[in-house]
Amino acid sequence: MLRAHWSALLFLSFAVTFLVGCSSSDPAVEEENEPPFVATPEDIANSKAVAKSSNEFAVSLYQKLAANKSENLFFSPYSISSSLALISAGAEGETLAQMRSVLHLGMPEGESLSGFHALAGLLRKDEQDGFTLNIANRIWTQRGLNLLPPFLKLVTANSTEGISEVDFTADPAAAAKTIDAWITKETHGKITGLLGPEAFNENTRLVLTNAVYFKAKWAEEFKPRNTQPAPFHRSPDREVQVPTMRQFGERHIYAKTPDLEILDLPYSSGTASMVILLPSKRDGLAAVERQLSAESIDKWLASADYLPVNVFLPKFTFTSTFELNGVLSSLGMSQAFDLRKADFSRTSTEEPLFISAVAHKAFVDVNEEGTEAAAAIVVTESKKEVDSRPTEFRADHPFLFLIRDRESGAILFLGRVTDPTGGAKSE
Repeated sequence: MLRAHWSALLFLSFAVTFLVGCSSSDPAVEEENEPPFVATPEDIANSKAVAKSSNEFAVSLYQKLAANKSENLFFSPYSISSSLALISAGAEGETLAQMRSVLHLGMPEGESLSGFHALAGLLRKDEQDGFTLNIANRIWTQRGLNLLPPFLKLVTANSTEGISEVDFTADPAAAAKTIDAWITKETHGKITGLLGPEAFNENTRLVLTNAVYFKAKWAEEFKPRNTQPAPFHRSPDREVQVPTMRQFGERHIYAKTPDLEILDLPYSSGTASMVILLPSKRDGLAAVERQLSAESIDKWLASADYLPVNVFLPKFTFTSTFELNGVLSSLGMSQAFDLRKADFSRTSTEEPLFISAVAHKAFVDVNEEGTEAAAAIVVTESKKEVDSRPTEFRADHPFLFLIRDRESGAILFLGRVTDPTGGAKSE
């Protein structure tokens, strides 16, 4: 590494896991009693503002990750954007300006950070039987590193778990093991091995980790007896047989345009759902991806009706792993990764800092399990029942999907399925 003798490293890591109706064999995780989050009107306004910013970042990041590739893809834009916003609190000058531009943060810095913190609190508040969303971030610093008081105050106020000290200098492998164990615990054992002994060295000074664990049951279950093998057309001339879940006549939010079908499948909480964007043509994924934007998603959902739908959806499980330095640089925040130009002088004045790596790993598992005793589905008054006959929604070719919080509109997870049999994305 160039000039490593004076340049200290910041390492950002993200680990997310999303599961629908996991088996009861998942390892138990200790429950921590947190005081209930009480949102003020200002908190709610700020959370909706950062949700909009995060959604815009989600689409721009997705388009970079998906460009000229055909693999399965899955990541948490919320996890990445909220963590980058937190670390930007220590940036200054052009480094800060680039980070805020890439994250689409137009509001004052303090409001942005409090907005992400409020949004995390509001999301965790939705936990109930069959629906769990845990969000945790923690900063790990080199033992003895003096953080500047304003940065320390911001982190303490807006981080769910605060700051812990480790010793990267004396034993970076032990530090990596400690941090990876925390990630494994926070994701209920679903994300492991994100950080190996080689992840850090004696120059590492600060690591920001963000872990998101989401496990939810469907509001209306897919009965296992209805799951049968069916063809999935990976391309117009290539297909694979995959276990395909089937659900008949349940009412869902559904819309159709000339280019795609939109289906909104709610979870048991009633406050979150999976939105599936299915191209009308078997080879239409690229065309839909070109139309994708935060505004288009909102527009498509606003045009939907509450209808009975026969749903055919493949089961799928895969893991995506990314190193995001290059992608984030290409989006416009290159200075943060440049050891000569990075300005994180609001973090610590002891030695220059730059971001050495941004790692992200996400796991998704979609299957039949759910509850029949569903929570109320949120439907706006403008929705109307157009036809009592079921509409058929058959996801038998590549599609996009996103997990969103219905109240704030925040996209928690975003991905695509091009091969339900596997084909994990890693770069």
